[in-house]
Amino acid sequence: MKKVTRNLRVLFVMLVAVMCMLLCGCTSFWGGKDKQNTEEDSTTISAAVVVRMGKGIGMVSLDDAALDEVAECVIENGGTVRIVRCDGMPEIVSTFAVSKLDVNGMSKSRVERQRNDAKMVFLNEIKKASPVKAEVDTLQAINVAASSLQNNGGRKIITVLDSGLATTGYLDCTKGLLNVDAKTVVEALRDAKAIPDMHDIEVIWLGLGKTAEPQAPLSEAQIVHLKEIWTEILNAAGASVEFYDAQVVPYVAAEGIDVSLVDVEERSLVIRDSMKVDEQTIPVLETVVLDSSKVRFVGDKAAFVDREEASAALYEVAKLLIDNPQNRVLIVGTTAGDYENAFCKELSMARAMAVKDVLCLYGIDESRLVCMGLTGPEDPFHLEDLDINGKMIEEIATKNRKVMIIDVKSEDASLLGYTENY
Repeated sequence: MKKVTRNLRVLFVMLVAVMCMLLCGCTSFWGGKDKQNTEEDSTTISAAVVVRMGKGIGMVSLDDAALDEVAECVIENGGTVRIVRCDGMPEIVSTFAVSKLDVNGMSKSRVERQRNDAKMVFLNEIKKASPVKAEVDTLQAINVAASSLQNNGGRKIITVLDSGLATTGYLDCTKGLLNVDAKTVVEALRDAKAIPDMHDIEVIWLGLGKTAEPQAPLSEAQIVHLKEIWTEILNAAGASVEFYDAQVVPYVAAEGIDVSLVDVEERSLVIRDSMKVDEQTIPVLETVVLDSSKVRFVGDKAAFVDREEASAALYEVAKLLIDNPQNRVLIVGTTAGDYENAFCKELSMARAMAVKDVLCLYGIDESRLVCMGLTGPEDPFHLEDLDINGKMIEEIATKNRKVMIIDVKSEDASLLGYTENY
């Protein structure tokens, strides 16, 4: 019982935090919404929260430190909330109002008691989201939430607290969904008339792709692809969507409801096996240049400034290699300046290796990837980035700090002195 209570309290903190974002427009979720815009702040808000919690699927967790701030935000603004249980038979389990707290004339102790009472309301409502039917149908849960908001005016918001790995319904990930192109999924849903009506609804999604034991974790490629699928679906439904990271923790209950596991090994994004073909049928891939506008590294280091941004850019490279399984490529790191020293050469190689590591996470066999590190003088594609006084011209230098993906059979590879026969 203590474990159940602890888990419910963790999820309660999560919901309160989400409601804070929904009802007061916190910048963490709304991209810097102007709190001084009183006209927008006064708009009526109708919110639905899709809650996934249960055996083998875990639940989204937020730090307890956020509790005081979000509770104050909810109480000061007020609003109407619907909680939708996300299991094998989604439904609205609670609809309740959060009254706006009028602190005028209240003592500090009374205000604190009011806040604690509001916290208990949330906690009691969250208990109703415990699963009652095996499996998880995320699309249906979102459909239920959207339907509950359709006849409401003002600003309509759905917050989804779920990994996105449905195990039943139209988007059953146990049947290979992670291998299917996102646009193909949408077309199939259209044919089945299964896309919900979500026009003018804003969706905030926490914890997409995050799993808990015993579900094996998804690869970065699978998370990116899952996000593409849900983005295409929600946009086709007429909704806008933003995704945010969140910690997922195991959910422990005396009696759990079974949920099937997604075999992430079999559902790898490598969807075509290598095969022997005539050399003449193998296309030569065009060189891809990943300069600092696409993949940014920390200065003098091989660490990405923004790993998610870099992963998104490299996902396009991974898809190119997946579509051309016979091709091998060079991953060539280069530096700015007309310098030829050990540090620059090692840095270039380390950045090439960092790119290789991401591509391998996307399922690309490392035997197809050959890393090279070049300094300025060794790079045949180097642009002169020093002025007559030897000062760096930064606008040009940024183009020299790059990683190139070069087909080993291309003319560009021969310029590097690299030759190879398939």
